[in-house]
Amino acid sequence: MFYKKISERIISIGLIVFSSLIGIRVINEYLKFNDLPKYKYDSSNRLLNDGSEIHVAHPFNYNIKSTGNETVVFVSDSFGEGEKCGNSNNIAGCLSRLNPKKKIINLSLGGTTPAFYLKQIKTYISNQRENNNISGETVIVSLYSNDIVLDPEYCNFYNSNKFKFQALLNQKQFNRVNKKCDSLLSLSYEEYNKLKDFKLPFKNQIKNILGDYSYLLIREMLAQLSLKLLKNISIGRAGYIPIWNDKNAEEVILLAEVLKEMVDFCRFYNCKLLITTFPNVENLSPNSKVRLSLLSFSNFMKKKYNIEIHDGYEPFISNKITNASYSLTDIHSNCEGYRLYAKWLLGLQY
Repeated sequence: MFYKKISERIISIGLIVFSSLIGIRVINEYLKFNDLPKYKYDSSNRLLNDGSEIHVAHPFNYNIKSTGNETVVFVSDSFGEGEKCGNSNNIAGCLSRLNPKKKIINLSLGGTTPAFYLKQIKTYISNQRENNNISGETVIVSLYSNDIVLDPEYCNFYNSNKFKFQALLNQKQFNRVNKKCDSLLSLSYEEYNKLKDFKLPFKNQIKNILGDYSYLLIREMLAQLSLKLLKNISIGRAGYIPIWNDKNAEEVILLAEVLKEMVDFCRFYNCKLLITTFPNVENLSPNSKVRLSLLSFSNFMKKKYNIEIHDGYEPFISNKITNASYSLTDIHSNCEGYRLYAKWLLGLQY
């Protein structure tokens, strides 16, 4: 009798667990459907006349030749690519549709930071000056909350300006950046991508049991909780906030120098530079920690360097939008968010 009851209980628990897993798998399929791309996206690598190569967020047959004053160059990371909204409905596509008289060149690439944006701007503008003898383009740079994180391109910029940074950083900071950059630059592309990808413990086991999209949902929920509840955390998006707020941090000093060089470059090559932020669209509250940290950095750049950085949260806040995520598992913007942002950029009178 005792063993029979135990057996019945085990069977009952097994059925509950099995039913729960089936339910989670059904949810996983819904999340997968919810995250499907809506439009076609193409990008290409172009070989320029001077032998340099540049990545563009356009199909190979898209003409990227500058027309001078009528050209707008846009550069950012994966939010600038906006892959799931396609070339026609990402920020650059929306700008083209909203202002068809302008030619839009999208130089964005996912997983990159402002040092890469600077490199893209230099490569493109320098090539256009040498081959077309025109000028006057508008260059829009859109910063995101993870643009404060050291990466190999930042390290290349640091190494090429090491003498300058030796004067800007204290000895402890200088040694720390040297060590970090030596480590980053020793990694292969694949090794670096593994390093920067935030993973939950037992990632593969969780994905095997619950499914890829259920795993992404759990990871996103934990990221949101860390932002709301934890004050001292050094991982994920929550870890960026104290760095943006620390004006003496080596990452802030590096970013400031990158932005200063953008300003100097555009002044020399006669292009109009417009720097903005792009919001964390999963939380568009006026008082979100991420927004306040970005505003703090913007105020610092204005006061110390007279460089203006426009607040990309504004169009969403003014339209009372609190969340513009693409899906439950993808915190990139939805297509309407890109349209709204592009319309706001037009209002900045670029």
